[in-house]
Order: sequence, then structure tokens, then C-alpha cells
Amino acid sequence: FRDTALSDDGKPLPVHCLRWSESKQFLASGHSNGEIQLRLPDGLCTTTLSSGNRPGPVSSMRWLMEDEKELLIADTPWGRVNVFHPENGRSPVDIVDLPDEGSLALDVDCGQKCIAAIGKTRTAHLIDIATMQSMAKLDFAKHRSLEPSLALGAGHSIRVSSVKWHPTHRDLLITGSWDNTIQIWDTRRKESVKVFYGMNAGADCLDAVDTSTSVWILVGTNTALSKHPIRVWDLNTDKIIQEVYWPDCRISSVCCLPLAGQQVLFATGSDGSRIWDLGTRKEVWHCEEKTPAWCGASTHSVVCRGSGNEVVGFDLNSGAGIRENVRRDTRTMSRNTTRASPIGLACLALAASELEGSDSESGDSDK
Repeated sequence: FRDTALSDDGKPLPVHCLRWSESKQFLASGHSNGEIQLRLPDGLCTTTLSSGNRPGPVSSMRWLMEDEKELLIADTPWGRVNVFHPENGRSPVDIVDLPDEGSLALDVDCGQKCIAAIGKTRTAHLIDIATMQSMAKLDFAKHRSLEPSLALGAGHSIRVSSVKWHPTHRDLLITGSWDNTIQIWDTRRKESVKVFYGMNAGADCLDAVDTSTSVWILVGTNTALSKHPIRVWDLNTDKIIQEVYWPDCRISSVCCLPLAGQQVLFATGSDGSRIWDLGTRKEVWHCEEKTPAWCGASTHSVVCRGSGNEVVGFDLNSGAGIRENVRRDTRTMSRNTTRASPIGLACLALAASELEGSDSESGDSDK
């Protein structure tokens, strides 16, 4: 399907983020004016949700199940977390305001008991889903850890841009920052317990998947300075196990999904959309359209991308099939078992200035 996102007065709406519901019955698209459009699996827009009297670009969205009903949680850079019940109309059923913090990204834990919403001041609010009240605050700024190996200042030195809960451990939180580190936090001790160097990650550029034998962290960078903008870390060995060769592509979203009995990596970016087989490290699908994709979402058989004000869906089980769409010049992932080095300060300054410029143009603080 292909659908153009329009406001009530017929104006084009840039698409900032996409997210499928838990039941795969709805595809939510967040837009620059704070509206969220709900689409059926065929792309037909059925409902438009409003952020109320304090609109702003939708930064990120998550779905959860509560009493056999699906709820949609969305945030804006202006410091508001909205909770929508699609069956109860356009307006939020709950609102959590984070004064002077903003909210750049959020995620729901594996037990669907807590929301982590990160702000502009290197902090995260842990919100109890049952009461929709902030129950704790986590400081991501540099501090001295109890772990001897991290005693020289674990924590983030500048803004935190992405957050993801551990897929099986409710007390571990994963964060990405413009300081080019990915860190694992123990929310009970409120401390960083592990650091991976060399990558930053936007709001939807961080994912974690349980492989039954380990946990993999998938990270995509939003800067155009790397030939390998996507990396996969093994959380058990602390090593980079895979890198994706996609030179000069700004990554906007990454996720891991099972497809045809295998784990695949779906990513969108400034050079289109692609899928790699994580077992063979080969590209197995790509979108023929070369237009930039600034967000993506997927199910087991459908991948979607947001490009400009269009939402486009591709059925991977139709047509020639995923295996027959492989390019003749199939690119492979490279393998590197050594820890990556941090990007130099000059590159970091350039990346930050580019992202800040993107902020002012798009109105979205992390795209």
C-alpha cells in the first residue's frame, strides 16, 4: 500500500515515526503537528488522534496491552507523554507532563509495568503504567560507579537520544547518546554497569533481541561519517559480532524480526530501506525506491517506511519473494570481534551540528 498523510485541512504531514500495534491490526504514524494517524493493515487511515492543546512533533510511540485492550503511548519534545485508547476517541485518556524535561524517546519494559521516558537533561522518568505517575528518576550524567572497571566516569556526557528496555530483564535499561556510547543501566542501583563505544543512536535506532543463547543489541547511527552505520553487539561477550556495510547512510530506524524461520535486520535510512539475514550476513531485500526513509516499522510479513509525508507498506510474502529480490551485487556484513574506538571529538562536533541543523528544519529533536 501507499498512503499520503494529510491534515484535516488537506496539508501534507511529514511522518516522524511508525509503530505496529501488538495485534498487528493497526499501524500508527506520528506526525510533525502532534497528530497520530491509525491505519489498517491495507494502509487505510481510520482514526486521527490529537495531542490536545499542547501539540508538538511525535518523537516515539509504543503499544501495550491492558485488560485485553490495546493502548498507544506517544511523547513529544515539549515534555508530554500521552496515552491513547483508540476505541475511546481522539483525545488522550491519560497525560503525564514532564516539566522542563521534554521527552525525546520512550520504551515499555518487558513486563509492561513501567515506561522509561528520556528527557533533554540526561535524565529518565520511570512511569508506573498502573497509576501513570512518575515513580523514579534516573540520572544519566557522568558519575563514579561502584564497578572498578567503570570507576573513571561511567554515564553520558551529552544528551541521551534513545532508550530500550532489556528484552528479558525488567531492571536493565539500554541507552544511546550523542557522546557515541551505548550504556546498560541497572535501575535498582541507578548506575551504568556496561559501556559500548563508537556509536550514537536516534530514538528508533536502538533495539535489543533475545536469541535464546544471548541478547543482541542493534544500533544504527544517524551521522553520515561511517561506512558501517549499523552494528550488532553480543551482550554476553561484549563484542561486536556483526557490522553492516552501508556507506554514508544516515540510519533512522533498526529492528530485528523473525522471517521465514530466521532472524533478519530491517533498517531504514537516507539511502532507502533494506533487510539483512543475520545468520548469513547477506542483504536479502531492498526497496527499489531510493528516496530517504525517516522511519520504519515491521511485522513478520510486512515492512513499512515513512518517506516525506508518505507511508508505504511492502508485503514480503507476495510477488517474487524475499530470496528472489537479492541484488546480484549482494553486500555482506563484515565481522569484527574487537571493541570499536570512540569517534574523535571533531567528528562528534560535526555530527552534533548536523543533528542540530536537522532539528531546526524538521522540528523533531532526534530525527
